[in-house]
Amino acid sequence: MVNQTFHVLSNTLEPCPVWVPGELFIGGIGVALGYWQDEERTRTSFIVHPGTGDRLYRTGDLGRYLPDGNIEFLGREDFQIKLHGYRVELGEIETALTRHPRVQTAVVVAKGKAHERRLVAYFVPRQINTPPAEAELRAFLESELPRYMVPSSFVLLTALPLSANGKVDRGALPDQSTQKQVPSASACDERIVRLVKSILKIEDIVLEADLLSLGATSIDIIRVLNQVQREFGFRPDIRVFYDDPSIAALARLVTAHLGAKEAGPRLLPDSPAVELEVLLDPDEREAFKQQRLGLRPNSPHASSVSLPAVEMDHDSIARFLGRRSYRHFAKECISQKSFAGMLRWLGPVWIDGAEKYLYPSAGGLYAVQTYLHLKSGAVEGLASGAYYYHPVNHSLICLTPGAEIDARLHEPQVNRPIFEQASFSIFLVARLRAIAPLYGDFSPRFATLEAGHMGQVLMSFAPANKIALCPIGDMEFAPLRAMFDLDEDHVLVYLFVGGHMDTAAAQDATAQMTAVNTMKENRGREEWEL
Repeated sequence: MVNQTFHVLSNTLEPCPVWVPGELFIGGIGVALGYWQDEERTRTSFIVHPGTGDRLYRTGDLGRYLPDGNIEFLGREDFQIKLHGYRVELGEIETALTRHPRVQTAVVVAKGKAHERRLVAYFVPRQINTPPAEAELRAFLESELPRYMVPSSFVLLTALPLSANGKVDRGALPDQSTQKQVPSASACDERIVRLVKSILKIEDIVLEADLLSLGATSIDIIRVLNQVQREFGFRPDIRVFYDDPSIAALARLVTAHLGAKEAGPRLLPDSPAVELEVLLDPDEREAFKQQRLGLRPNSPHASSVSLPAVEMDHDSIARFLGRRSYRHFAKECISQKSFAGMLRWLGPVWIDGAEKYLYPSAGGLYAVQTYLHLKSGAVEGLASGAYYYHPVNHSLICLTPGAEIDARLHEPQVNRPIFEQASFSIFLVARLRAIAPLYGDFSPRFATLEAGHMGQVLMSFAPANKIALCPIGDMEFAPLRAMFDLDEDHVLVYLFVGGHMDTAAAQDATAQMTAVNTMKENRGREEWEL
């Protein structure tokens, strides 16, 4: 439109980079003076940009720039939600779903309480007699979106319900369809089905149903396994369960355990269920956190000495704010200089002929090695594949060009979506033969300590190079051993996934940093008010 401007801005009113969602604003001579006789709405929606001085209208819509300069509409900001710690734009999911050639229109809603939310997609097919199957839609979205943005359920409609003004009436959407109950094959199967019903609060469930397709969240899965532990004295390995997350497969695992238990005393004695209980209720989890059991309680018989206050300057606070775990990464290529700037500090410097590192190692052996996997386009000038970082030569040695990592090796609910967004992975691997001759059985413990120090170095220097890292607790590493050409004595100790720092996240950290305004002393320690 002539004399009109369109902007995609962050929450700090900075232009968003390509692919990064933001809020849509309109400027130019076509912007109205305000809402008729509604000063409050006018103040909220009509602003003056603090940098340019332009008068802008806040549309309440979300969008993002595409590489060709066009703006992709992603839906209303009202439909932006938090799902298991992730920020999700429902409009982005709807847009991706309507790109499927057999889907005419779609609406995505979040159902359930905040900590039990599930995404449900309602769609109208182009041909009502030949609609796409749920598995087809799920596979399509998994190729377009991170795993956490793929709806748990898909509901077929002949038409979307509309309000009087022609907009989709989300409140009139029907409850998600469920499958018809069929008889269970055994008493164990029936108990498992009843157990799942009570936890998911879904009445009609078939034995062959996939728990994830039914909308089960990671918390629901833990609840199910906890209940299995209580009822059967057996807790299936969660990684084995995710290989086939159906009720039937869960029943087979329980049945196999019960059969083996009857056959003989080969299994270890069952642990009390209480040892494996996990707090699920958000209030209970927060209450447990607030107990701060990691701090030793004060003893009435011990004296306490308050240490002198240490002044923390602006740069110190900036390090605290930059040192964090990131779950979102920008779709940008990392420069080789930045990547080298992060890795360099794992290597030594020579001072007066002596080799010195930034982190300690038992006996100065430095037995923990650094391996990396780069996706295509991750780092400028580097091909995808598996690498070894040589800390003394400060070089990357390509071990398997073009190698890929199957996302299914990661835990599916939390870690897999983070890996799918990331552009590289870092593996800290201990070579036991490089430490065991000196420390014997203590070697794994000392290697773990060394890897922890290395991780601290990486997370301290990554933000300054615009690199975001996320520590990952575990993954199925065995299939990757050949890729990195590892021997039997190589043991994975610690791993990270990472990518280019998301501009919005960096801006949020900067905004926090500039908001630091007061320092106070409280019980002998300094606190910053943000």
